[in-house]
Amino acid sequence: MAQVRIAQRQVVERGNGLSVKPGLSSKAPADVANYLQPLLTFAKGLVPPDRHAATPVYLQATAGMRLLPRPAQDALIDAVWKACRASPFRAAKANAAVISGQVEGANEWVTVNYLRGTLGAATDTGCYKPPH
Repeated sequence: MAQVRIAQRQVVERGNGLSVKPGLSSKAPADVANYLQPLLTFAKGLVPPDRHAATPVYLQATAGMRLLPRPAQDALIDAVWKACRASPFRAAKANAAVISGQVEGANEWVTVNYLRGTLGAATDTGCYKPPH
Protein backbone atom coordinates (compact mmCIF):
# COMPACT_ATOMS: atom_id res chain seq x y z
CA MET A 1 0.00 0.00 0.00
CA ALA A 2 1.54 3.31 -1.09
CA GLN A 3 0.74 6.53 0.75
CA VAL A 4 1.60 10.04 -0.43
CA ARG A 5 0.78 13.34 1.28
CA ILE A 6 -0.22 16.13 -1.11
CA ALA A 7 -1.20 19.55 0.29
CA GLN A 8 -3.26 18.55 3.35
CA ARG A 9 -4.56 15.30 1.87
CA GLN A 10 -3.43 11.72 1.95
CA VAL A 11 -3.60 9.67 -1.24
CA VAL A 12 -3.64 5.94 -0.53
CA GLU A 13 -3.27 3.28 -3.23
CA ARG A 14 -4.82 -0.09 -2.33
CA GLY A 15 -4.75 -2.94 -4.81
CA ASN A 16 -6.57 -1.74 -7.91
CA GLY A 17 -8.00 1.37 -6.26
CA LEU A 18 -7.13 4.76 -4.90
CA SER A 19 -8.61 6.79 -2.07
CA VAL A 20 -8.09 10.32 -0.86
CA LYS A 21 -8.32 11.30 2.80
CA PRO A 22 -9.85 13.31 4.41
CA GLY A 23 -13.18 12.93 2.67
CA LEU A 24 -14.87 15.31 0.26
CA SER A 25 -17.08 16.72 3.03
CA SER A 26 -13.99 18.39 4.54
CA LYS A 27 -13.38 20.49 1.41
CA ALA A 28 -14.66 23.83 0.17
CA PRO A 29 -16.30 23.80 -3.28
CA ALA A 30 -13.40 25.85 -4.69
CA ASP A 31 -10.97 23.06 -3.68
CA VAL A 32 -12.89 20.13 -5.18
CA ALA A 33 -11.23 20.06 -8.62
CA ASN A 34 -7.77 19.94 -7.04
CA TYR A 35 -8.96 17.35 -4.51
CA LEU A 36 -10.28 15.04 -7.25
CA GLN A 37 -7.21 15.37 -9.49
CA PRO A 38 -5.31 12.31 -8.16
CA LEU A 39 -8.43 10.16 -8.61
CA LEU A 40 -9.04 11.36 -12.18
CA THR A 41 -5.35 10.93 -13.04
CA PHE A 42 -5.46 7.39 -11.64
CA ALA A 43 -8.53 6.63 -13.78
CA LYS A 44 -6.81 8.02 -16.89
CA GLY A 45 -4.06 5.47 -16.34
CA LEU A 46 -6.56 2.58 -16.16
CA VAL A 47 -8.81 3.50 -19.07
CA PRO A 48 -7.32 3.43 -22.58
CA PRO A 49 -7.11 7.00 -23.98
CA ASP A 50 -9.39 6.17 -26.92
CA ARG A 51 -12.11 5.15 -24.41
CA HIS A 52 -11.93 8.19 -22.09
CA ALA A 53 -14.80 10.09 -23.73
CA ALA A 54 -17.04 7.01 -23.68
CA THR A 55 -16.29 6.12 -20.04
CA PRO A 56 -18.71 7.58 -17.49
CA VAL A 57 -17.37 8.87 -14.21
CA TYR A 58 -19.37 8.51 -10.98
CA LEU A 59 -18.98 9.89 -7.49
CA GLN A 60 -21.17 8.52 -4.73
CA ALA A 61 -20.68 10.56 -1.57
CA THR A 62 -21.34 8.76 1.70
CA ALA A 63 -21.67 9.34 5.44
CA GLY A 64 -19.52 12.46 5.85
CA MET A 65 -21.51 14.26 3.17
CA ARG A 66 -24.84 13.13 4.67
CA LEU A 67 -23.87 14.99 7.86
CA LEU A 68 -23.57 18.33 6.04
CA PRO A 69 -26.52 20.69 5.60
CA ARG A 70 -28.25 20.26 2.23
CA PRO A 71 -26.93 23.56 0.75
CA ALA A 72 -23.34 22.52 1.54
CA GLN A 73 -23.94 19.07 -0.01
CA ASP A 74 -25.39 20.66 -3.15
CA ALA A 75 -22.46 23.07 -3.51
CA LEU A 76 -19.90 20.26 -3.22
CA ILE A 77 -21.76 17.95 -5.59
CA ASP A 78 -22.04 20.77 -8.13
CA ALA A 79 -18.28 21.33 -7.84
CA VAL A 80 -17.70 17.59 -8.37
CA TRP A 81 -19.83 17.66 -11.52
CA LYS A 82 -17.92 20.66 -12.87
CA ALA A 83 -14.57 18.98 -12.18
CA CYS A 84 -15.72 15.76 -13.86
CA ARG A 85 -17.09 17.71 -16.81
CA ALA A 86 -13.63 19.27 -17.27
CA SER A 87 -12.03 15.78 -17.30
CA PRO A 88 -11.70 13.66 -20.46
CA PHE A 89 -14.38 11.31 -19.15
CA ARG A 90 -18.12 11.38 -19.84
CA ALA A 91 -19.79 13.32 -17.04
CA ALA A 92 -23.47 13.59 -16.21
CA LYS A 93 -24.80 15.69 -13.37
CA ALA A 94 -26.81 12.72 -12.06
CA ASN A 95 -23.59 10.68 -11.71
CA ALA A 96 -22.46 12.79 -8.75
CA ALA A 97 -24.73 12.34 -5.74
CA VAL A 98 -24.96 11.84 -2.00
CA ILE A 99 -26.19 8.29 -1.52
CA SER A 100 -28.27 6.89 1.33
CA GLY A 101 -26.88 4.63 4.02
CA GLN A 102 -28.88 1.76 2.49
CA VAL A 103 -27.27 2.23 -0.93
CA GLU A 104 -23.85 2.57 0.70
CA GLY A 105 -24.41 -0.71 2.57
CA ALA A 106 -25.57 -2.51 -0.57
CA ASN A 107 -22.49 -1.26 -2.46
CA GLU A 108 -20.26 -2.52 0.34
CA TRP A 109 -21.98 -5.92 0.32
CA VAL A 110 -21.41 -6.27 -3.43
CA THR A 111 -17.78 -5.17 -3.08
CA VAL A 112 -16.99 -7.59 -0.26
CA ASN A 113 -18.63 -10.51 -2.03
CA TYR A 114 -16.94 -9.65 -5.33
CA LEU A 115 -13.53 -9.54 -3.63
CA ARG A 116 -14.25 -12.86 -1.89
CA GLY A 117 -15.22 -14.40 -5.23
CA THR A 118 -18.65 -15.39 -3.96
CA LEU A 119 -20.84 -13.51 -6.43
CA GLY A 120 -22.48 -15.99 -8.76
CA ALA A 121 -21.13 -18.95 -6.79
CA ALA A 122 -24.27 -21.08 -7.13
CA THR A 123 -24.40 -24.86 -7.33
CA ASP A 124 -26.43 -26.81 -9.86
CA THR A 125 -29.24 -26.84 -7.28
CA GLY A 126 -29.36 -23.06 -7.26
CA CYS A 127 -28.15 -22.87 -3.66
CA TYR A 128 -25.21 -20.81 -2.57
CA LYS A 129 -21.98 -22.74 -2.25
CA PRO A 130 -19.17 -21.02 -0.32
CA PRO A 131 -15.72 -21.10 -1.98
CA HIS A 132 -13.18 -23.52 -0.55
